[in-house]
Amino acid sequence: MKKWMVLFFILLICVPTLTHAQSEKDAVLALKKLQAKIQEGISYMDYRNALGEAKFPLNIFLESKDAQKYPELSISLKKVMGHYEYAGFIWDGKISGGVLGSYIGVNSDVGKEIGQLYPNARKDTKEGGALTDLPTLNAYDIDSLLPLIWKEASMELDNATKLHENLEEKSSEETATLKKEIGELKKEVARLKEENDRLKNPQKVKKGN
Repeated sequence: MKKWMVLFFILLICVPTLTHAQSEKDAVLALKKLQAKIQEGISYMDYRNALGEAKFPLNIFLESKDAQKYPELSISLKKVMGHYEYAGFIWDGKISGGVLGSYIGVNSDVGKEIGQLYPNARKDTKEGGALTDLPTLNAYDIDSLLPLIWKEASMELDNATKLHENLEEKSSEETATLKKEIGELKKEVARLKEENDRLKNPQKVKKGN
């Protein structure tokens, strides 16, 4: 195979790598939209819908090859969604009218799980936790617990956003380098093709001169 053809095939391979993963960006933006809706104030029904809307682009990314390329980002985004889904689970319990209604017993199965997942919840509500100040109850106040879980989600989303921005910056630098290399390859392909044409048609070159 002629050298210029080999270089041409290299160009075909290089060009697709210039496109950065859109699914990664969509996943981050979807979770940021969910975060914004919560910060503005959201109803239970709207929360369930917003959760579903955010989960779709996230799943697209997590099922892509890019998720395997960027495991740290994938794990962080999973954690963010995990917090939001757990808040949904807690909210479901309140709406369905559990034994304590707006409260979850600290020593109940769910209460123990909350204590493990969110240690800060074991503080009094006045100290930023979720423990009710009612003397007769050893329980978490759901209205205080939800914002605490959402805060954890926001903190993890900040981490995911930084990871995403670092990847974007790295990708931009790699793209600029690749574009430069492709430009040089194109010049070399053109030069070699011209040289090949001269060798194939020496008489044509002489007439042209």
